[in-house]
Amino acid sequence: MLPLAPDYYRRNFRFLIDFVQRYRAHLIDPELSDFLARFEALTPRAQCLYVRLLTRKGTGFRSDKLRYEEIGDPLPHLRVLEEAEMVMLDAEVPVTELGRLLLLGELRALSALRPYLEGRPSKGALLANLQESELTPQPFSAWWPDAPFQLVFQKQEALVERLQLLFFGNLHQSLSEFVVATLAHVRYPEVPLTPTSFPFQHADSVIRYQERERLAQSWATGEIDGTEWAARLRVPDTEAKLERQRQRHAFTLARQYEREGEEEIALSLYQGCQYGEARERRLRLYFARGDHARALSTALAMQALPQSEQERVVARRFLGRLARHLWIPKAKADSPRPDTEHRTLQWHGPVEEAVSEVLRGEGAQVWHTENALINGVAGLLLWPVIHAPITGAFVQPFQHRPLDLYHPDFLPRRRTQLDNELALWRSYSPERFEASLLARYQKYQGIRCALVQWNRLPEAALKAAIPRLSPTQWLQLVAYLMGDLKARRSGQPDLLAVNDDGLSLIEVKGPGDTLRDHQQRWLTELSRIGVSNRLLWVRRAEHK
Repeated sequence: MLPLAPDYYRRNFRFLIDFVQRYRAHLIDPELSDFLARFEALTPRAQCLYVRLLTRKGTGFRSDKLRYEEIGDPLPHLRVLEEAEMVMLDAEVPVTELGRLLLLGELRALSALRPYLEGRPSKGALLANLQESELTPQPFSAWWPDAPFQLVFQKQEALVERLQLLFFGNLHQSLSEFVVATLAHVRYPEVPLTPTSFPFQHADSVIRYQERERLAQSWATGEIDGTEWAARLRVPDTEAKLERQRQRHAFTLARQYEREGEEEIALSLYQGCQYGEARERRLRLYFARGDHARALSTALAMQALPQSEQERVVARRFLGRLARHLWIPKAKADSPRPDTEHRTLQWHGPVEEAVSEVLRGEGAQVWHTENALINGVAGLLLWPVIHAPITGAFVQPFQHRPLDLYHPDFLPRRRTQLDNELALWRSYSPERFEASLLARYQKYQGIRCALVQWNRLPEAALKAAIPRLSPTQWLQLVAYLMGDLKARRSGQPDLLAVNDDGLSLIEVKGPGDTLRDHQQRWLTELSRIGVSNRLLWVRRAEHK
């Protein structure tokens, strides 16, 4: 592996800027354009220092802590950044921020703080006292005229955040992690990117998204009340990205009102909301209020077209409860009956490895492929579908999954690609099915993909497993998984065992462990499809 350039993080940040300017130029507003021009005009070392500041926690820093070999003395470059209005030097500093940045001994030297230092309090106690004080913010030079360092504050947080939004398509991914990542050492799927790949349509849409996130933060911190926030969330958006954001925040606010007992307001916010568990929350509220007619209507809608495995389970449960109040047939409960085996072993380390060793001693090939086998086969079978250039799915080249992978409309948005891919796999003979799947494994091996864990799915395991099931069975497994990928990507059996009798998937449970609902559902589905499976309970042998 070649050594990284000393300013690799600056180059990553420059790449981010170049990418946004190339693919998102139509979304760059004049304010952001001016910021980018000012950054480009900086000296390389000033650029390095600015990016270093972005990667540090917080927005205020001490100049004596900004020591980087590739930058040298930070003061000349800080002055360049100040002239470019990228940072503030000697800005007005609240006393609480002063307390955060200075050491206790330094705070004790400040004359303005002497009334709060009686009894030599600890720094924690001093900060608590300062929090209650009425000291007004003032420049650092006024707090400490002879300070041997300066305090530096970022000045363009909102514009950096907007740049982040234009690159990632969201605000939760870390800009600082990206700029310090060793990007060249990781392979990502190659998905064509164009200006139309991005989910925002106009520069104004980007600003509206950013402003709504800030309002959500203001509500969370109590700066605006729930009534004002609810009013801003009632009007639907025509752009899909903004509408999903609106529904996400409406759901969060509705949950808070529900916890506070404000059921009418909560229901009004849940109405028309398809985000997360909104329908489930409506159902629960209707049932709790005795509104059995609306509860029945909601439960039947969830049963007919469940958006997730959880919705299906909750609908079934509430239809059973409603049968006690209304004249409707009572739903039959699922009754999975996995083959069960009990063993007594002595082992050290993970119980799965101990069971694997025993099974190998009995002549089986065994791999610990928990959540890797079926997910991996799905990732390979549907690689062109998962990585299709759908608007809003892939927005930058360092992305290992589409942004909407776990959304309910993931497959409906790719219906044509999905139908074509499934028709291709269904047309294959078992031999061609196996060869084509292995060819995809070899072609894409090492490329990051949300569904394929290359280290947990060795080629030998795939070669052993594929011919033991029919193509139809593999496609049925993939269809079940993709029916609710978010819930069903976990809970799959721990071990893959292959011997002369065929393939078996084994769920291992050690002392004190229990079989969880999503694991039970997987065992039930495996049995329905005709895939051999068993539940293996292991207890520890007593030492003699």
